[in-house]
Amino acid sequence: MTHPLFSISGLSPSAQYVEIGTDILAIEQREQAGTGSMLLIAFMGRRQIARLCGSALITEEGEAIEGDALDDVEMLGVVTHIIRPAAFDDYPVM
Repeated sequence: MTHPLFSISGLSPSAQYVEIGTDILAIEQREQAGTGSMLLIAFMGRRQIARLCGSALITEEGEAIEGDALDDVEMLGVVTHIIRPAAFDDYPVM
């Protein structure tokens, strides 16, 4: 039986949870990600979030990773949820 928290929130019981700064990311392992997907990647020695746009990745800082630089990117998973503390969120929803 699935815990009610997973049914209510939409979180997957098989998701992995990764802390980055004050955020906790729910990550699912998938073979492929579609255009517009938010990914957790490892690039240049650090974990970061990037969005898949065509054949490029756009980081949160707005930088594009494309071409030969993509060979240095390791996809760690697809971000399905971002959990933020309400105290650090400019627009909390309750």
